Amino acid sequence: MKTWPVLVVAAFVLGQPAFAAQESRRNDVASRTLTSRDRDELELLSARYAWALATCDAQKWPALFTPDGYFTSGSRGRVEGRHRLTEMSRSYNCVYVNGVAPPHAPGVVVPYKLELIALPQGATGIAYYNGGRYEDVYVKTPEGWRFKSRTVVTNKELEAHLTSADFDEIHRLATLSGGPYIDVYEPIPGGKRFKSTGVVISPAPDGAAGTAYLQDGGRYEDSYVKTSSGWRFKSRLYRQD
Repeated sequence: MKTWPVLVVAAFVLGQPAFAAQESRRNDVASRTLTSRDRDELELLSARYAWALATCDAQKWPALFTPDGYFTSGSRGRVEGRHRLTEMSRSYNCVYVNGVAPPHAPGVVVPYKLELIALPQGATGIAYYNGGRYEDVYVKTPEGWRFKSRTVVTNKELEAHLTSADFDEIHRLATLSGGPYIDVYEPIPGGKRFKSTGVVISPAPDGAAGTAYLQDGGRYEDSYVKTSSGWRFKSRLYRQD
């Protein structure tokens, strides 16, 4: 009979971790639930993004990202921080005549319908547009939902099996192996405009190719391959014209 209290205590102690784990899982599920209001606000965020970018609103468009948020595309690189986001928005140099956007401005494509997945710290989403899709990470801030990141993945890049995760991993690989890389500006009549930053990435037959510009005026021309351990350099060439 003396063993019963010990067994009861042991059972109680052993049961605690299992109970705590169940509670943790329930809490995780609850924290990953997006309400209908969350979904409406995320759709509105995407609509506001499309309109602000199409109208080249250099104040409203960067404000849709968190202060440390970033935009990524193959041709633009990783555009991180409010300053670069503002410069990118200004780079379209929109001048409207009778409400018609110039040919170089992005069209007003509003992807109202999103594929959303809730996360404990926010949500991820995919929004399809004509020519590819956006792959997003969102966080909820005191000012409402904002982009932590938005990556444009074109149909050509999707056919090459490139995703936002691949862009991020290649960016980390190239950044850890060189740099710092500079922001690139291109000349236009009367001045210059922002072109790209970090590593510009494009599909290649055996993986991906990249170009990164350096402070000394040179650049790296890279070839990357995806291995079982992740992305690796196939080659890295330094050039200076």
